[in-house]
Amino acid sequence: MTMNDTMTPPTLGARLRALREAKGVTLNDLAARTRVPSAKLLALEEDRWGELPAPVYARGFIRAAAKALGAEPVEAEALVAAYNRESPPSDVSAPSIHKSDLLVPILVKGDKEERGRAVLGVLLLALAGLAIPIVAFLMS
Repeated sequence: MTMNDTMTPPTLGARLRALREAKGVTLNDLAARTRVPSAKLLALEEDRWGELPAPVYARGFIRAAAKALGAEPVEAEALVAAYNRESPPSDVSAPSIHKSDLLVPILVKGDKEERGRAVLGVLLLALAGLAIPIVAFLMS
């Protein structure tokens, strides 16, 4: 290496692999300890973000692997921070939920007719719930 070459810091994957190898743990052993599939651990070590599930799970995989390898919590969080820097931004957004998608409608102020139907429905369900055991008792 010459003076003009710049050293790039190791990637998250390289750091995770180095930690695992320093502890003498195989990828399959780490998968068994963490219950994280070895394919996902390998994807982490090779910085193949597209093969990982949602970022919240990937961060959990990193924390679980670091803990299983005996890393200090500070080191584990440094690995998670590296993931946050290196991985592409997530395009996962919260799904939009419309009131009509819900099993129980949202009772909005001012929506009296819908609110009345919802209350009536709840009352009918409660009456049916009470009537079934009473009828069963009377029939026995």
